[in-house]
Amino acid sequence: MPAGIIEKAAGETYPVGLIYTAPDLEPEETIVSASVSVSPAETGGLEAGTPTIQDGNKVWSVISGGLPGTEYLLTFSIQTSGGKIYSNPQRDSLLIRIL
Repeated sequence: MPAGIIEKAAGETYPVGLIYTAPDLEPEETIVSASVSVSPAETGGLEAGTPTIQDGNKVWSVISGGLPGTEYLLTFSIQTSGGKIYSNPQRDSLLIRIL
């Protein structure tokens, strides 16, 4: 099950993201790199911008587009200062429904 479900119109553009806390991040541990992927990848489909890391524990991406009636899985991949890598579609993802 994704971390959340977001419904949006195809013409809407806005930021979405995840916040990482304990036990994922140890005290003083931060997110040092992030990427994002969209599935399915298709012409005219959902687009996700380069992710932004904020305050060391949040990762955001601006999403836009998408085909009406389609569901997309937006998955964040992060690496922490402690060397951990998180990229699990069951918990590091958001389900985006295009209305």
